[in-house]
Amino acid sequence: MSKIDLFSQFNNVDEAMRWCKAMIHIMKSFIADNGACIVLDIDGTLLDDKMVPINAVVQLAQYAYTARIPIHVVTARVDVENSRAITIQQLANAGLRLRNSRIWPNSAGIRNDSIKTIAIYESLSMRTVRDFQNNNFSGYKYRVRCNLQQSVLINVGDQ
Repeated sequence: MSKIDLFSQFNNVDEAMRWCKAMIHIMKSFIADNGACIVLDIDGTLLDDKMVPINAVVQLAQYAYTARIPIHVVTARVDVENSRAITIQQLANAGLRLRNSRIWPNSAGIRNDSIKTIAIYESLSMRTVRDFQNNNFSGYKYRVRCNLQQSVLINVGDQ
């Protein structure tokens, strides 16, 4: 299977995300018959270095969700202590909610039910301590994508 390196072909994130939306639109009938998903990274992709949502990518998630395409989030963050809860909270603050998750209060004491959910994602994959010790981000993310139940139509990440 070949991949297309979007950032080598587009001038900016907005342009690349418009292409992704067009791909989803074109592939809609194939997806309905065969199943497919999109995979999103967090740091530098859904959220910038200040944990502010990157609007074009959040809009892509909303577009995929509206088109009934499953969304999976795969991050190189390590799943220790409360890092999963913090990550779920950060995504909720961006409008993305993990399916079947409870609402987490954020650091300002505002409940997430006051934040509009614009997309629901199916899973959040984070590295184990062992994966962290191996220090192989791309290998870890590749293994996660290979083990998803659906084929990956689009994988969006900053690397």
